[in-house]
Amino acid sequence: MLPFLILLVPSFAADLHAQPMGAILREISADSIRNSVEMLAGFHTRHTMSDTVSDVRGIGAARRWIHREMSRYAAESGGRLHVSYHRYMQPPARRIAATAWAPASPADVRMDLGGLTNDTTIRWRANSEADLAGYRIVWRKTTSPHWEHHQNVGMVTTATIPLSKDNWIFGFQAVNTRGFVSPAVYPLP
Repeated sequence: MLPFLILLVPSFAADLHAQPMGAILREISADSIRNSVEMLAGFHTRHTMSDTVSDVRGIGAARRWIHREMSRYAAESGGRLHVSYHRYMQPPARRIAATAWAPASPADVRMDLGGLTNDTTIRWRANSEADLAGYRIVWRKTTSPHWEHHQNVGMVTTATIPLSKDNWIFGFQAVNTRGFVSPAVYPLP
């Protein structure tokens, strides 16, 4: 096995030197990246429960566009890239059901930036669901990828929490009477 590995390394190294990294990086186009991002944003909602049939909106349209783009790259790759759809059906799961049963995320969530205090005040527009139980603020350190804390604030449309907006990332959620929680919304200034 070791002689086989030794033979692969020089071959791989020769491919790396055939096209220097600088030449590869110079081929990257900011306009191309911008166009791709704008195209994907144009499909609007792309969450796992969005439309899979439409050719103009949702995860299905985005998936087919990506497949076409990658197939175009594959045709230019000299056989080094193969594109295919991953055929897998996720069975129903609690996460998806919880999202479906959750209330809508709060709307017009704003962080009050007036005044020089260490408190953070958040305001929002009330949800209209009949089974709404209240709202909660979630927060995390600026270095954390996950919400670390939450505080229920009840059926109000303004809440102040004794934490600095400079040191924490805040989110805001609606909670219904069955305990299902909406996805967090980041407050705007």
